[in-house]
Amino acid sequence: ARPDLVVALVVVFAMGVRPAGGFAVGATLGLLRDLLSSEPFGLATAVLALLGAAVSWQRPASLHGHGLARAALALVASAVMSAASVGVLAAAGANLVAKTVVEQIAITAVGSAVLAWLVGAVVWRRSKWFGLRGRAGFADV
Repeated sequence: ARPDLVVALVVVFAMGVRPAGGFAVGATLGLLRDLLSSEPFGLATAVLALLGAAVSWQRPASLHGHGLARAALALVASAVMSAASVGVLAAAGANLVAKTVVEQIAITAVGSAVLAWLVGAVVWRRSKWFGLRGRAGFADV
């Protein structure tokens, strides 16, 4: 169990774009994760693309730059991504202990939420460092 930086990045950047942009952010970062992980190819691309679109679509307009909103969305997104990974392992016949799986998903989700809060604070406050426009224009990147 460890914080998921890719999920945190998807949430942080998807909160600043429209759903099509969130889908593209999720698909791009998911493809990168697929290329570097041992999970079945396409799992992270599909799940993160859908999560990016969902985060973009569900983002609260008045709280798009608020750290707690990013953390809450990252908590849910990380739990979904972890559940998808566990589902693939279970389908492959891995011997999983339910209590351990739930604990590890919870630890990963909380760690990812904290990471999204921290990364988001840097990105949203210093958007010029990342080649992004000002805060008001970031919503349309």
